Amino acid sequence: MQQPNRSSNLSLSEALHCYWPNLIGVAVFPAVASVGMKIFHVPFPVFLAFFVLVWGPAVLANLNGRAPNMLLTIMWGIWMGGVMLAFILLQIIKAFVA
Repeated sequence: MQQPNRSSNLSLSEALHCYWPNLIGVAVFPAVASVGMKIFHVPFPVFLAFFVLVWGPAVLANLNGRAPNMLLTIMWGIWMGGVMLAFILLQIIKAFVA
């Protein structure tokens, strides 16, 4: 059975243009969460809410068929880059604090 033709589907470039604030949040989230939990002892649920706010709109658009799967793949890659930056940032902070 064929899927109905949806004229509201976004191309990858349109989806990236539409969800660019989410991409910034995905890149910054690992560093903010790791520093916030390790240094400032911010509770985990605060970061869980931020995580849902950052990933939620793009994931829902993908699940509804509005955004391409490649959008989530790109977001995952940006997330991994943010994790690496968070690790480096924590090592720098530990070197200056200790």
